[in-house]
Amino acid sequence: MSDSVSPSSSRGPKLLAGERIPERPFTDPEHSVQDLEHLTYMLHQVREAVETGVLFDQLEETGSKGHVIRVYDANTLRQSKAFHFVGFRGFKREQPDLSLIEQVQGADKRLSGELSGHTVLAYSSLELENNNWINLVLLRFGDDKTRFHGNPTHQYAARELAPQFYRHIRLHSGSLNGLYGEVRLERTQYHDFGEDDPWFALRVYDSAVSRPIHDVAEPSVLIERA
Repeated sequence: MSDSVSPSSSRGPKLLAGERIPERPFTDPEHSVQDLEHLTYMLHQVREAVETGVLFDQLEETGSKGHVIRVYDANTLRQSKAFHFVGFRGFKREQPDLSLIEQVQGADKRLSGELSGHTVLAYSSLELENNNWINLVLLRFGDDKTRFHGNPTHQYAARELAPQFYRHIRLHSGSLNGLYGEVRLERTQYHDFGEDDPWFALRVYDSAVSRPIHDVAEPSVLIERA
């Protein structure tokens, strides 16, 4: 799924909920708050797609921004009271190689076919600034999060492609109590590939940061400086 690849973070410092690292500004907790606002907006749009049956690719909602929504199992989304979600915010390198772009796109298509409807219930991708995107993956509650991360295509994209394609990544995970409840952000992984020695960190929130899924306007985008 486009731009949703990311490596697992099993090493690196554990950050407190409000801890800041000035030399790595992309880890500022305020960015996670803004990411959650975008993810909540995207969840509301997924809910509307489930209700109306209208799906779209590259819908231009604001200016020239692209927005993709794919619903793979509308019945489960309507009926279930608990889901996992993964939210991905990636910052691409300035000029990725064309062959690398094609490899990422190919992995995206394979992963979509392998997981859609079985593990992944819905997928949404919203274009932000500088041709960067924020992505949302909705998963069945239970073992599907492990199945998603354990998929061989996902692991290849995470370990081999992501470090070449991205400068840094914020990978959020959490849960939501149905499409009419609230979304809860539980942890954020950080991946910095801007140096020769990649840097990883994990932030676990003592009490989950939450937002209700209601009729919200698309949040504004603050352009982040690397």
